[in-house]
Amino acid sequence: MSALLVATDLVRRYGALTAVDHVGLEVASGEVHAVIGPNGAGKSSLLALLSGEVQPDAGRIRFAGEDVTRLGPARRARRGIGRAFQTSAVLRDFSVLQNALLAAVAARGRAFQVTRAVERDPELLADARALLARVDLESEAGRPAGVLAHGQQRRLELAMALAGSPRLLLLDEPTAGAGAEEAQAMVALLQAIRSGQVRLGEGAPPAIVLVEHDLDAVFALADRITVMAQGRVIACGPPGAVRSDAAVRSAYLGDAP
Repeated sequence: MSALLVATDLVRRYGALTAVDHVGLEVASGEVHAVIGPNGAGKSSLLALLSGEVQPDAGRIRFAGEDVTRLGPARRARRGIGRAFQTSAVLRDFSVLQNALLAAVAARGRAFQVTRAVERDPELLADARALLARVDLESEAGRPAGVLAHGQQRRLELAMALAGSPRLLLLDEPTAGAGAEEAQAMVALLQAIRSGQVRLGEGAPPAIVLVEHDLDAVFALADRITVMAQGRVIACGPPGAVRSDAAVRSAYLGDAP
């Protein structure tokens, strides 16, 4: 598999704190690459650098052969980088369908608003309903997003991140706050996305960078795992190698085999 994303020697400081300390990351096309580590390891800061929400103090990011280091989130999204956040970003007072319409409008490069005219646009409605179908939320289309169960809200946010058929999907704790059944459903959905069972237009399944605390989810999904501690990478490799790495067990997984 060819490299889709290459981050080199990334540094991000917040005052005296170095949240990301000379971190490198390479993600292949179609790969699920998990980033794990204890609280404060720098995982979410790394994801913010990859999405363009913050700029690095040093280092470079290349995506699909292009240097995107200084591009903001909107320009990276247009190049094929989708993002879902740790805390649900759905608009709670809007209906589920209206949330999906917002994503469909943005994916087509139009004004980021929902008006009656937009809601009557057959192409946008078709796009929005297709997004909901991907995550099994068609039956909830008319309900306010704020009344959905937690796991449903996370699925809606994921659907919105899929609107532009991204080549790379950045996911920050997709199972956070979920019960066991909801977490299993999210893992199953991500497995369907990576396998192509959930289609994103005509393109190949996206690569996924997954920041996640649920190790069952990580080991069920990841092709490779990067482990961070105190802002630095302490290990990177396939799940079996990471699970058996002594430094990883000491820093994060515990000493039990």
